Amino acid sequence: MIKKNLLLITSAIGLFFLLLSVIPSTTSARMPRSITYNDTGDQGRVKFSHSIHLSYGNTCGDCHPKIFKKKIGIASREMTMKTLEAGKYCGTCHNGEQGFSVKDDCELCHSH
Repeated sequence: MIKKNLLLITSAIGLFFLLLSVIPSTTSARMPRSITYNDTGDQGRVKFSHSIHLSYGNTCGDCHPKIFKKKIGIASREMTMKTLEAGKYCGTCHNGEQGFSVKDDCELCHSH
């Protein structure tokens, strides 16, 4: 009886990890919600959408952890228009070549 229960528990754990490994990392169950940056000075807030960026073919690994840590709020104090225009944070890709430039129309990111 003990061997049978042990086999059942081991099989259940194995199945759990197998299923976990085949779930794509971009499913809505694992994708973070949009992030809103409210501390934007005179400009309107910025709402970052993971799903929009993934729809353009980006992956989580394109930004995390190279450009952004996986913890909301870590970059917000350092993330200014000056650092973005210098090619940091969003400016890494939004440079006018890979994506629209952070120097373009402010309302592409900032809402009022």
